[in-house]
Amino acid sequence: MSKDKKADVANSLDDLTLVGERKLLGYLPLSTIFENCRADPHDLLKAAEAKGLKALILGKEETYIPSGALFVYDPLKLQDYLLVQQNRDILERNGWPTDAADFVKSVAAFFVDPARSSFDLANRKTLCDLIALTFNDPRPEYQNFKQYPEGPSVPHVYKDTALSSEISAHAPTFRGTIRKIIRHHKI
Repeated sequence: MSKDKKADVANSLDDLTLVGERKLLGYLPLSTIFENCRADPHDLLKAAEAKGLKALILGKEETYIPSGALFVYDPLKLQDYLLVQQNRDILERNGWPTDAADFVKSVAAFFVDPARSSFDLANRKTLCDLIALTFNDPRPEYQNFKQYPEGPSVPHVYKDTALSSEISAHAPTFRGTIRKIIRHHKI
C-alpha cells in the first residue's frame, strides 16, 4: 500500500482512535471501515471496549448514515460532560437525553443541521455547538471555541493535555491496537 493510502487510512481512523484522549465521541461510516480501512468493525469495537471505551455498531436503519456506522465514546467523560449544569440545561430544553449511551444513539439517529432544524434558533445553535464539541469538531470556530453565556462548556478532555500525554505514555492506546488490527488485515 502506498504512503498516501496509509496516511488516508490513519486519518480516517483518527475519528475513532482519538476518543478518550482528545475527544469524547467519534464515528466512522461502516462503508469507510470496510472499503477504505479494510477492517472489520467488530474488531474495532472489541479494541475500543478493551480500552474502557464503549462502542456501538448501528445499521442504516438506526442512523442517518446510509451504510450504518461504528460510534465510539468515552462513557465516563461523556457522561460527566453531559451532566455539567449548563450542558444538561441545553439537552433538556431540546428534549435530548442526558445519559451518555442515549445521547450517542440520538446523535446517530438525528442529523442536527442548525440551518434546517425544527427547533428555535437560540436552542438550535447551543445544541449543535454541544454536539460539535463532543466530537472535537476540527472547524476553527470549535478549535478556538469562545464560551458564551447560554452555550455549552468546553469539554475538559480538550484542555487537559497533560492527562492525554500521561494516558499515551503509560497505557496501551486504542490507536496502537487499531494499528495492529490494520496491519493484521494487511492494509
